[in-house]
Amino acid sequence: MHPDTARRGYGTAEPHRFVTAAVSYLRVAAARYPDSAELRALIDELLAGSEDFTRLWNSHELRIDHHHHMEIRHPQVGPVELDFDILTVPGQDQQLIIFTAEPDSSAYRALQLLNVLGIQRMDLPTAESGISSNGVWREPGGARH
Repeated sequence: MHPDTARRGYGTAEPHRFVTAAVSYLRVAAARYPDSAELRALIDELLAGSEDFTRLWNSHELRIDHHHHMEIRHPQVGPVELDFDILTVPGQDQQLIIFTAEPDSSAYRALQLLNVLGIQRMDLPTAESGISSNGVWREPGGARH
């Protein structure tokens, strides 16, 4: 369904399950808010732009998981197996999704590593980008900082 074929896995080991759940939640929202022009426009856009979405939408398949085991494929640490729980806030249009890993598992260690890495990029800049191989910043033209 994602227009970029390289991203169609959505970072999961079970992309069909993920996509089916996403379409299911959209179907629930459309049923709850049948007069929403914004939802109707989104659904119409997806129907016009994606054969996969159209097939799944027309199948009326529903998959609403409130607890499941999921493998996420992270670009820096690789596969991470997590459990998730979806908690619905009563009387609200809000849900809280909690991902957890088994203590001392490889997933737990991967999450600890990601906590340290934060949003750092692992692909280091090259000398052309202004950082020399010894980590010194150079302005274009050679001034060092």
